[in-house]
Amino acid sequence: GEPGDGFGRRVTGTPSPRALVLALDSGVQDGDTVYLQVRSPPGNPMRVRVDPLAAVHQADLVHVGWRSAGLAGLVMLSVLALGMWGAVGEMRFGLLALALASQALYFAASGGEAHLWSATAWLSRDMRLVHLTGVLALLANIGFASRYLRLEARRPRVTLVLRVLATSAAVLAVAMLLAPRGWMIAATSALAALMILVVLSGAVVDGMRGRQAALFLLAGWVPMTLLLLGHLAELSGSWLGPPWMGHALPASCALSGLVVTVGLGGIVRTLRRERDDASHRASYDALTGALSRSAIEARLAHAVRSAHVSGSSLSVVFFDIDHFKRVNDQYGHLVGDECIRIVALRTRNRLRTYDLFGRWGGDEILVLLPDTPLDEAVGVAENLRSAVNSRALEIDGRMLAATVSLGVAQLAYGEQANELVRRADAALYASKQDGRDRVSISRWATLQDPSPSRGPTVVPAPAADRS
Repeated sequence: GEPGDGFGRRVTGTPSPRALVLALDSGVQDGDTVYLQVRSPPGNPMRVRVDPLAAVHQADLVHVGWRSAGLAGLVMLSVLALGMWGAVGEMRFGLLALALASQALYFAASGGEAHLWSATAWLSRDMRLVHLTGVLALLANIGFASRYLRLEARRPRVTLVLRVLATSAAVLAVAMLLAPRGWMIAATSALAALMILVVLSGAVVDGMRGRQAALFLLAGWVPMTLLLLGHLAELSGSWLGPPWMGHALPASCALSGLVVTVGLGGIVRTLRRERDDASHRASYDALTGALSRSAIEARLAHAVRSAHVSGSSLSVVFFDIDHFKRVNDQYGHLVGDECIRIVALRTRNRLRTYDLFGRWGGDEILVLLPDTPLDEAVGVAENLRSAVNSRALEIDGRMLAATVSLGVAQLAYGEQANELVRRADAALYASKQDGRDRVSISRWATLQDPSPSRGPTVVPAPAADRS
C-alpha cells in the first residue's frame, strides 16, 4: 500500500507473552512494503519486525522458558533468604529477601506475568505503576548492597551520596505517577545507573582488599549490571536492545541472587564461628583450658539451684598450689604459668566427665562435684592431691616438687553459692595452717540432714581417706 492507507485504523493483534502479533493480509507477498504506525508510551519502547509465524511461536517458547526460570528462581531465593533470616536472625538475609522479591514483582509487572494473579494484575495495567515498582526494586537492592558491604560504617560519604541519589529517584518516581513527563524516565534511569555504579565502585575497592563479601557481590552483580544498564537505556529511549534482553535480565538477576546468597551464607558462617570462638575464649581459661571465673560461677549458681530443688548432694573442692609465690619469685612468671598448667592438667584428668573444673583466679582452682556427698568429695580431693605430689613437675629442664592444699565443703540446707565457696575457702586456709599438702573439710547441716547448727566447723580430713 501507500503511506497513509489505513492509517488511523485500529488493528487487533494476537496476544503473545513478549509482543503484539499482527497477522498480515493474506495477499501480502515476500518483498512487499508494509507501513505501520506505532505509538509507544514513554518508558515502553517498541520494536517492529516482520517474522514468520512459526519463528514467532518458537521465540515465544524460549522467552517464556527463560523468564519462568528467572522469576521462579527469584521467588525461591527470596523465600530461602527469608527463612535464613528467621533461622539465624541476620538482617542482611531479610534485606536480600526483600530485594529479590521486589525484582520478581517488577519483572512480573513489566512482562505481563502479573496478569496471572488478580492481586497483582493492576500493577501491569499502567506503565507508571510499573515504573514505580522498578524504582522500589532498585532502592531495595541498593539498600541491601549497602548493608551487605557495610558501606555506612566503612564509607559514610559513599552512603550519603547513595541516599541523595535514592531520594531523588523516589521523588521522580512519585512525580511520574502524579504528573508524568517524558524526561522523568530518562532522569530516573540515569540516577539508577549512578547508584549501581557507586555501589560497584565501593565493591571493587573492597574486593581489591580481599573482602569476601565484595568479591561475591561483584561476581553476582557485574553480569546483571551490564544487562540492567541496557534495560535502563531502553526505558530512557536512547537505545533499543536485542529481543533476548526481555528474558536474559530476569535470569541474570536470579543467578546474581544465588551467588550473593551463597556469599552471604559464608559470611554468616564465618561470623557465627567468630562469635563461638569469642564465647569459648570468654568461657574457658586460655592457660589451663579450665572454665573461666565467670563461667564456673554461673555453673555453680545453676548447680546450687538444681540441688536445692531436687535435694541432691553437691560438693565443691577448692585448692591452690603450695608456695606458688616462691616459685614465681625464684623462677619467673613463665615457669609459674607452666606450673599452673601442669597441675591443672594432672588434676582435671582425675575427675569424672560430669564434674566441673574452673580456674578461680591465679593458682586457685574450684571443682564442682554434682551428686556427690561430703565423704565421696573428700576421696576425690585426696585423689587430686596425690595426682600432684606423686611426682615432680618437669619445667624447662628443672624438676620442681609441687603440692596442693585443698578445702572441701558440701552444700548445706538453704545455703547460697557464695557461702558454699566461702566455706571451702576457709577449709583450704585451714589446710595451709596445718602444714599444707592436705585436705580439710567444712561440716554444716546438709540438704539431707537439715538439722539446726550453730555454724560451719572446719576439721582435717580423716587420715583413712588419704591415698
